[in-house]
Amino acid sequence: MASYAIGFLISTLVVIVPILVMANNRAVYISLEGFVIVIGGTIGIAVSAFPFKRLVHTIKSVVTILKNEVDDGPVVVREIIELSQKTKGERASLNKEVDSIRYPFLKDGVQLIIDRIDHKLEDILVDRIRTRQENGQSIVNIVKTLGKFPPALGLLATVLSLVTLLEGLGGSKSGMSSLGPSMAVGLVGTLYGIVLANLVFSPMAENLAVKSSLDTRNRQITMVGLLLLRDQESALVVQESLNAMLEIHQRVDVLGLDEKAAA
Repeated sequence: MASYAIGFLISTLVVIVPILVMANNRAVYISLEGFVIVIGGTIGIAVSAFPFKRLVHTIKSVVTILKNEVDDGPVVVREIIELSQKTKGERASLNKEVDSIRYPFLKDGVQLIIDRIDHKLEDILVDRIRTRQENGQSIVNIVKTLGKFPPALGLLATVLSLVTLLEGLGGSKSGMSSLGPSMAVGLVGTLYGIVLANLVFSPMAENLAVKSSLDTRNRQITMVGLLLLRDQESALVVQESLNAMLEIHQRVDVLGLDEKAAA
């Protein structure tokens, strides 16, 4: 959440600072009509394009995903290795440790081992990972889709404003003198649409996509770890197997192998 908030703040300042520095009349950037058309139109399109329950679920999921950071792969790997070191994959020992497991997906998998669903463990984990991945991709697609509409709605606000402006030019002697300011007001709707699409929806979709990818990677690592726990492999095998799924600079050494090699 911190990185997203910082990025959003920086991109917002990139828009606001030039307005404060360059504009003679800053009030020209405020258009209630443009705001209503862009924001209201986007909400209307969202409600008509997607089932209401799915839309509510997406909003809740977006808030939760943006708020929470995804664990680094090494953090997940370290927890699995430490669990293997303590329990050696024995059910009685796993049962004692299950409540202290921090990573939810690992905790659920360990509970399946404790409940003796060993023979179906891999199938269940694969299905859960795929379902989670598909749900994450669906959320990203919805956000990306909604990001397509604000620029068009902003243009709509501008067109409506210009139609009204041009209609009034012929009936007023001062019409030409007000042409510039009136067109400036009309273009504000387009500005709102561009800002909403490129400063809100696009970065949000990218953030969600990255977090979904990291979450899938962590779950795949966890699945391998759980299968090794089920087979009661040694902590050394667990450590080397999981480290093979990480980049070299991310690999962890819970068992102190590097220290022994150095000695």
